[in-house]
Formats: sequence, C-alpha cells, structure tokens
Amino acid sequence: MKRILIELAFPLMLLLLFASLASSKDSLDWAGAATPAKGNPVFIKLRFESTKAGANGFFHSTGWRIIGRRFSQVSFDGHKLHFEFPSQEPGKTYMGEGQLKDGVISGKIQSGEDQSSFHLVRLPQIPSKILESYVGAYQLTPDRVVLITWGAFGHLRLVDLKAGSKDFLLPLTEATFFTGVAVTASPNIRDTVTFIRDESGVVKAMTFRVGGRELSAPKIDLYKQELVTFRNDKVTLSGVLITPSTKGPHPAVVYIEGSGDRTRDDACCGNVEVRSLLARGVAFLLYDKRGTGSSGGDWHTSSFQDLATDALAGVRLLKQRRDINPRQIGLIGSSQGGWIAPLAASQSKDVAFVVSISAAGVPVAEQEKYDQINRLRTQGQSEDVLKKADAFLDLQFDAVRSRAGWERLQAALPEARGQIWASRSFAWYPKEHWMWAFWRKIVDYDPALVLEKVRIPVLLIIGERDAGQPVHKGVERIESAFKAGKNRDYKIEVISNADHSLQVLDENNRLAAATGIDTLITDWVLRRVTVAK
Repeated sequence: MKRILIELAFPLMLLLLFASLASSKDSLDWAGAATPAKGNPVFIKLRFESTKAGANGFFHSTGWRIIGRRFSQVSFDGHKLHFEFPSQEPGKTYMGEGQLKDGVISGKIQSGEDQSSFHLVRLPQIPSKILESYVGAYQLTPDRVVLITWGAFGHLRLVDLKAGSKDFLLPLTEATFFTGVAVTASPNIRDTVTFIRDESGVVKAMTFRVGGRELSAPKIDLYKQELVTFRNDKVTLSGVLITPSTKGPHPAVVYIEGSGDRTRDDACCGNVEVRSLLARGVAFLLYDKRGTGSSGGDWHTSSFQDLATDALAGVRLLKQRRDINPRQIGLIGSSQGGWIAPLAASQSKDVAFVVSISAAGVPVAEQEKYDQINRLRTQGQSEDVLKKADAFLDLQFDAVRSRAGWERLQAALPEARGQIWASRSFAWYPKEHWMWAFWRKIVDYDPALVLEKVRIPVLLIIGERDAGQPVHKGVERIESAFKAGKNRDYKIEVISNADHSLQVLDENNRLAAATGIDTLITDWVLRRVTVAK
C-alpha cells in the first residue's frame, strides 16, 4: 500500500509558516475529499499561504462550485487546523476543523446545518520547469490520446481527448502523480501516473498504474501549449494557448465560459467542441474568467461589457502571433458566455465568427424569472404559487432598477418571508451585497438587440428542453434579430430533447451527451476557415 509520507519536521514547519510574517510568499497545497452526511465525496484542494499580512490561502472544490475562495480565517497549532471561508449566501460561513495524524489531516466542515467529513494529504512543491516538461500529448492506445495541460491554479490537468473526461493531476513525488479521483476515494494513493525520461533527461512517456494494471503512453508531438497573460485595461487575464503542432498560421478560437466562478479548467479540452476543433487544426485560447484562477479583476463587480472586452483582449493577443491567422479568429461561448460572445463580436471587426451555445434569446430578467418559476412548476407547485412568484420576482428586478422599486420590495418582504415562492430570490440579501450591484449592470440586457448588430457568421445551438429559458420565444426573437440586422450567414440549431448542457436521456433514463454536436460545430466552423496542412 502506497501512502504519502510527511517529513517529521513538517508540523513544526507549518506552525512556523502560519505564525511568522514571512518576508516572501510561501505556500503549501493539500488535496483530498469532503464527504457530506448524505451524498457522494467531492474533491477538495486547499492552499495555505504565508505573506507579510499573515496566514491566508484558499479553498477549492469544483464539485461544490467553490473556485479558489479565500479563507476569512485560518490557524494551525502544529496538530489542529481551523479554517473559515464565506458562502455565497450572506451571513453563511463554511467552518473546518481538522487534526494532523500520520501525515493526513482529517476532520469536519460545517456550513449551516450541513456537515461533511474531510481528509487531506500534503502535496510536495514541484518546480514549474519540471511540471512544464510533462505538459503535452500522450498516445495511450491507437485511438486514444491523453493531454497533460496547465490548470488554473498552477497544477496540472489530465484530459482524455476521446472521452472528454478531465481531472486534477497532483504530485506524489517529482515524477509520480495521482488524480483527484484517486485521493477522493482514499488518502491511501494506489492509482498513479509516472513520467518517464530518457537518458538525456527528456520526458518520453508516462505510465498509468490503475487497479493493478500498468499502461504505457509514449509522448507524441500533437499540440503545442503555452501559458499566456494579456491585459484588458487594468485587469490581467491568464490562460493557456493550445495550437496544433503543424505549421501555421492556424485559425483560432477564444473560448468564453458561463456564469459564476469559471476557469480554464471548466473547458480544458473536455468540452466536445474544443476537442473536436483542436483535432481538426484549430487553435484555442482558454483563459480564467476575471477574478478566478490566475486572472485578476472581479467578475462580481463587472458588467457583460467588461467580460466582452476581456474576450476581445484575447483576440488582440492572438492577432499579434505569427502562428495564428489574424483574419480567422472566432469566439465560442457557452451559457452566459453565449451572450458575451455576440456582444464582443458586435464591437470588433477582428472577430471572424461566433458560436453561441445554450444562451437564451430573451432579456436577462425574463430568462431568470422563467428559470425560477419553472423550478417551482417541476416541484408540482400550484398556479397560485407560480403567480405569486412571478409578481415577487418582478418586484425584485424593479428594486434593482430604481429607488422606488427598492422601497416597494422592502414593503413586500414581511409577507414573503418563509414562502416558497420567494425562497430563491436574492431579495433577502442586504443592500451592500455584491449581487445587487451586479444585477444592476445586467438586468435589462437584451441579447436580441445585440444580435441585430452582428453581421459575421453565427451558429446558435439551444437544447429543446432547456428548462432555464423559454426556448420557442427565444428562437423567434433571435430569428427576428438576424433578419432585422440583415445577417445572411447564421444558423439556429435546436437539439431535440436536449437540456441546457446539451444532454439527453438515454435508453436507461440516464443523461448522456446529445450525439452530433461535435460534427455540427466542427463542420460549420471549418466551412468558414482555412486549416493549415
């Protein structure tokens, strides 16, 4: 049984790290799992930092949609660990208590009435140059390639380019790594990935040891990868540029993620449109949304316009490169990113095409209201409840628009307290909460008015059963917008029985990716660009 070993001096080192005001920034990374009392374990990663301001760090869990959230409090006495970080819900905090024993920190995380057990193992610090030597493509089987790429927080990611599965790749030693799945199951690491070097020190292969089996995958020259940064005014954005290894210049895509905390890890070549186009010779810029991962700024205080100019800053970066065709740079956006991509394209002649996925064709407030009421409907709530929810949500959005609207909402809150038709509203958040300022910037955004101004090729893909938007009405508005703007090269594709994630129920009543999405997007894009041979 292989186990992560911690040096005997480590508890003292960590204590000194947290207690001192270090003159330079140090960090310690831990990874493991949190297991709710009712539910499946989720991967978690914690980073503890010592700076001039004292001990800090962040908590990260994609399963909980907590992306690099900063601790509000952290302490360690050599054996017992305590940390806290805020929930997105006002007044709610996550609190963790753990104890170090035999190289593993175990304990509980509490948030309100929800409690989860957790375990963590320490990750050794590996120099960036060594990590960079592992980045690349590896041929696992004749028809299966895995990609090692850079993640959003300085770690590596392992992506199966055939299946689209992706996971953290975390160090056990300088050459041996394990996946997030492996440490989620147990702090005793059994399944590993080991990188093999030749006599000259060049990485030539990696070996998988999974379930007692061993598979070797030679490194192949399929893609080039480069960590990049680019600026939009005062905001510095970070990401990875992946280009085919064939001679350029290549057509390229800037990928725009959806709402909330999103990093390059969310796309990271796992999305079918990214994998398919990469395989056909199209380069991709995947970047961390402002305020997440390694990017500066804060999306909580940003408008759609801010996010659109972030994407255009990525376009400018690609235009300056000799390996990219400056006339064939497109935008692909998913969900909220499907709104941002056309907005960016409407303001720049440098965008060659747009692919918008699962973005509603109605104004933002209308889409949000439809989503909220539809959730109540699927719970079997009565028409009376739905009508009350509709009216209350109108008050919520009017409160964003004007002081008079705010006063009307405050007057309605006593009657609404505790009612299911008002339970999911942000009306309960205090006035200083970031949600109010954020919604003030986006509440009346109308994607149809933007699409009228987009006259380059556009492909829009929407799931027929997307429960978060009025699909039929949205498609009609989109069609009218293109006709009003005299766009002669657009396509609206509604995927039968597909949801917001473009998944459908299979014969076993399980969700699976709708077939043909990769072909639809790839064929459409390749008819509008020239791929270098």
